[in-house]
Amino acid sequence: MARKEERPDDLEISWDNLQVRILIIAPSILRSTLGLVNKINYPVDLIEVKRWVEGDNQFMLVNKLEEEEKVSKAKPVSGLQNYDEMFYKTQYNSKSAEHFMRYIRQVEKLVHSEVWNGGRSSDYKLRFDFSFDIVTVCHEKPA
Repeated sequence: MARKEERPDDLEISWDNLQVRILIIAPSILRSTLGLVNKINYPVDLIEVKRWVEGDNQFMLVNKLEEEEKVSKAKPVSGLQNYDEMFYKTQYNSKSAEHFMRYIRQVEKLVHSEVWNGGRSSDYKLRFDFSFDIVTVCHEKPA
């Protein structure tokens, strides 16, 4: 630590705007260290420095390690499921599925009696157009 006499008089440190950065400089750094430095709350730079001599020439290689962007794995594609009455009874509470199906049939009967455009889709969502209003009825799976 510098003594008070050795410090320059015109140097003022603004402690309010102090930014801390950690530099780790080593001849070699494991790649697994990159994942660990993310847990530190300060910015961290990992720098590899390698030095060698060939004849009268001295060489220095400086390499700043940075974490590679993780590429998400592609998810397998599945075909469109058939959302029929059996699907709802097996994937949901069977009583609520029965109420839902009864509700769907009642709304569908009402819509056809009023001559609206629309109907049931394969996933048991109802969509009806009446003038400029669109009415959509669906049963969502609880989270």
